[in-house]
Amino acid sequence: MIQDTPKEPIVLIPADRFFLQLVPLESGAPASDQVALALEGLSPFPLVQMYHGFVADTAGTRALAFACYRRRFTAEEQAGWPEAAAVVPDIVALLGPAPSAPTVVVHVAPGQLLGAAWDGRRTLPVAVRAQVPLGDAAAAEGALVEELKRAASLDAPKVSRIEGPITAEWNDRAEAAFRVEKSETLRLTPVALAGADIRDKSFLEEKQFRRKQDRRWWGAAVAAVAVLAVALLIDLTAGGYALWNRRDQSALAAHAGEVKSIETAQTMAMRIEQLSVRQQRPLEWLSAIGTARPRSVQFTRVVGRNDRTLEIEAQTTNANDVGVFEAALRKLPNLDHVEIRDLRAREGMTSFVVALAFKPAPATATGGEGQP
Repeated sequence: MIQDTPKEPIVLIPADRFFLQLVPLESGAPASDQVALALEGLSPFPLVQMYHGFVADTAGTRALAFACYRRRFTAEEQAGWPEAAAVVPDIVALLGPAPSAPTVVVHVAPGQLLGAAWDGRRTLPVAVRAQVPLGDAAAAEGALVEELKRAASLDAPKVSRIEGPITAEWNDRAEAAFRVEKSETLRLTPVALAGADIRDKSFLEEKQFRRKQDRRWWGAAVAAVAVLAVALLIDLTAGGYALWNRRDQSALAAHAGEVKSIETAQTMAMRIEQLSVRQQRPLEWLSAIGTARPRSVQFTRVVGRNDRTLEIEAQTTNANDVGVFEAALRKLPNLDHVEIRDLRAREGMTSFVVALAFKPAPATATGGEGQP
């Protein structure tokens, strides 16, 4: 079924700024978690200080992960990121289509070389590279081809050289279509595109939550308009009937009562929906996470960002307790997301920020407005 095409743009950024790594995946665990663990083991920086994402193959056995230290991007370069549908490295366009024979694909552009080596069997390359050519451009291109051959253990692969701008746009099926020049190379579903998005994961979760809220309110508005249209139709029908026969005033009153019942039912439905997504209060949140807090950790500031997230500024005299605290938080069943960031050590005191997102808590039969 054809879906509404998103209007937000897809931003492509040069892949030569990123560390690229092919990561094996195992069934039974989310690919995003496995990629995060692999990057944490490979990078000298904490994961919260990096922009990162991945693209998995169709079988779910391998993924190309990419990560970059956040400070490599200036504020001016990130100015348009919040309004974008996704921000991904341009090398994603070289992840398809998968050739049926050993092949090395090289994309040549001013100031950048991209390369991917395929073994002819898998749906992802077995080696990828992105670099800024130095010195003679032809020599740099030849060196890149040889490096990909060695990395992929290919003896005599076909070498395909492509040029032209890399773009990404939405097609009429709400898929992200990547193109080199005018030739389409890869399609990603919205879910796969979200995995490739390098932006801060807490920002993406909040953006997705706001989008769901907007859709919910839009649905409520459409329902309200429908009720008003029904009410207007009933009023017009009742008014016309009254002009023809003044004696049928009782029928007009019955229609008015029907309109009132519809409005009451709609109001009750909206109220039930609001109660169904009602979240815990900050005091309940603090009580829930208090059991996981080591004794050395002190909360200095607590801020509720929206109706399901909490941001806590904390400090401790024992830096090891930060990791202990994070591990204990991840075990709490009512937490949907945990992120530790802004770690700072000064004069024997370690300060940090804990960003928490709680799972939606459905309202109980005894829930009401007066509960804390």
